[in-house]
Amino acid sequence: MATRGGPGGRWPTAAPQRKPLSGLPSLDGPALAAWHALCEALDRLDGPTACQVHPDAHRLWLAEPGDEVAQQRAADGCAACPARQACLDFALAVPERFGVWGGVLPRERAKRLQAEEQAAKEARREGVESEFVA
Repeated sequence: MATRGGPGGRWPTAAPQRKPLSGLPSLDGPALAAWHALCEALDRLDGPTACQVHPDAHRLWLAEPGDEVAQQRAADGCAACPARQACLDFALAVPERFGVWGGVLPRERAKRLQAEEQAAKEARREGVESEFVA
């Protein structure tokens, strides 16, 4: 397979074939749709993302909880990534508690999810209250 660009010109010119998600039965509904969207976003790229080729990728993108310096370096590496939004959407849909996804640190994703859950609870409560008022 021909290669091009990147560190040492090591990434393939053709997108690799993806295996079915049979090993991940917990992905369904929105999480599965977000996974497919992320795979499609990655397939459209001309080369690998920073999290795929950075020499310290594992240490940065999957940094230990509390290592915010490493996590912030990873988030900075996501800044120009064209797959950033799809990556974040997947992490929020799962929800993924660890690692930097879409340039967003775990604590920031947790806050977003809490806010969404609170808004959903309030919307349900308002819906129930409006049924009794009518």
